[in-house]
Amino acid sequence: MKKIGKDKIQNLIEQSSNSPRLRSHLNIHDSWEDDIQRLLIALQPGTFIRPHYHPEPDKKEMIILLQGKCSCINFDKEGNITESYMLSHESGNLVCEFPPSEFHSIFCHDQNTVIMEVKKGPYKPLPTECFALWSPEENSPQKDLYLQKISESIPR
Repeated sequence: MKKIGKDKIQNLIEQSSNSPRLRSHLNIHDSWEDDIQRLLIALQPGTFIRPHYHPEPDKKEMIILLQGKCSCINFDKEGNITESYMLSHESGNLVCEFPPSEFHSIFCHDQNTVIMEVKKGPYKPLPTECFALWSPEENSPQKDLYLQKISESIPR
């Protein structure tokens, strides 16, 4: 039996606060080869998850909110937001699922946001062409301006 309590989640939050990426994850699955990948991700405002897609036609990605507030965002191939869905306990929106082969990202609104991600395995690093060319790279100085643009474009 795997058990994850508040202490592990608090540790994950502390790791995200101290990470240059402003996020940290805890794998629940045993191996990158597992057929279902399950992980907890702690997010801090300012983290940048570059828009990307999964090329496998059956690879959906489910996001389940445990605490905090974040928006799940879909984009068209030109980088226009086609849909956003805010996850928060206040709104009652707690789960979203990204369809396969569509550009998507997550925007963190609140400190110490924690989500669970579930998707089909095995884990394979995404090829470069699966990241949106119309968005900055994760470590780019332009990422903060891009995040501001996203923030202004989605409902709160």
